[in-house]
Amino acid sequence: MRKIVQGALVCGLGLSAWFGLTATTTAHAASYSAARSQSVKLVWRKSMGQKTYTATTGARYSKHLGTKYGNNSTTKTVVWVTDAHEKLYRPAKGTSAIYYHVKSSDGKLQGWIWRGYLKTTQAHTTTTKGQYSAARSNSVKLVWRKSMKQHAYVATTGARYSQHLGTKYGNNADTADVTWLTDGHEKLYRKAKGSSAIYYHVKSRDGQLQGWIWRGYLKAQTADSQDNPATTTSTTDLKANQSAKSFTVQKSANNDVLGQQNNAFTQLVTAQLVKDGFKVSQDLAGAYQGLAHIDDWDGALTTTAFADNFDPYDQVTGKLKAKDINFLYSSTAGRVGSSHDKLTANMDPWFPEDIQQVLGTKVDPDTGDAKTLVKDLAQYLEQTLNRDKMKNFYLNAAVGYPASMGYTTYNTDTDLSVEFQLLYTKVADGKH
Repeated sequence: MRKIVQGALVCGLGLSAWFGLTATTTAHAASYSAARSQSVKLVWRKSMGQKTYTATTGARYSKHLGTKYGNNSTTKTVVWVTDAHEKLYRPAKGTSAIYYHVKSSDGKLQGWIWRGYLKTTQAHTTTTKGQYSAARSNSVKLVWRKSMKQHAYVATTGARYSQHLGTKYGNNADTADVTWLTDGHEKLYRKAKGSSAIYYHVKSRDGQLQGWIWRGYLKAQTADSQDNPATTTSTTDLKANQSAKSFTVQKSANNDVLGQQNNAFTQLVTAQLVKDGFKVSQDLAGAYQGLAHIDDWDGALTTTAFADNFDPYDQVTGKLKAKDINFLYSSTAGRVGSSHDKLTANMDPWFPEDIQQVLGTKVDPDTGDAKTLVKDLAQYLEQTLNRDKMKNFYLNAAVGYPASMGYTTYNTDTDLSVEFQLLYTKVADGKH
């Protein structure tokens, strides 16, 4: 059973006009660059909780990077306090970067600094002090607790607790910049609701913070939450080929490149489905993420997998229930497995001969030219959606040379392939 790399769609949020702050003077004269300002596109800008940092490398800018206020090496001793953040897309590189709006403790300096340059101060590293609640602890019963593999996540909503939820360590909004690494998970039965929830035990990379967070609040860390904007070049070669009409599949051993390639392919197929009148379901995304984050999940989509691990609570899956989820996925030799099958087929990639037979697309495994694969796959999936009269969907797809997707049993010079998992339902998204 094989598990594909998950793609994801991110929606930006706007904010009110208070971000139009005027630049205060610094020890160095500010310099404006129209080229730098025009090199990025705002994805979203919003407020955030207060956290304290220092910065010794990089520079500090106005919003949208138009004006450079100065180098951080000249303000090494300044303690910066955050109040907002923004995501900027760089068209030339095809990547994004997160910047934090900061003010000095004395209020004399301010600006936007790429978060990779910001280092957490001691004030941000409290570990286990928290609020204990006997009622909360007694409201749940431990079903099981066991170790799990290490995965990297971020969390911006919900809270972090001790095991069994007795002590609340803090709100995740206050540690939105922290990368959490998993090492254990537990299943808690909630007596009042008659349902269960899975919590992951996490630690910060520096080991200063730890606790248990409900898995629905944990989001897989993306490349743009780690990469330095001054050095990120992994998508440069991808950019020119990422379109529905011209998609060239790369042969690469770089996991970041492969992940971004799969994300790009998934988003293009998804965009075609949306263009044709179908709707991305955030509730299905929440249900899939809950399944995909289980350490011992083998990648198989089955009705029992959703029923056994489905937690319809905390507004992650809206009104959706396990029985409402339909699915379709690629299987051996151009076949498919689905929620309608009595016998579940293994998920497997479709190779060039399978792709041509089923989709009519003649991809070139030598050059990686996928031709019209994006549009043809979208139209193939639409046949199932139209047949079952359902408009709401969530797609995960991967394209590449099998060894590049984590498989080592194939020849990476010839075996271009595509995999997909499509979830769909008639239930519209609930309120989030």
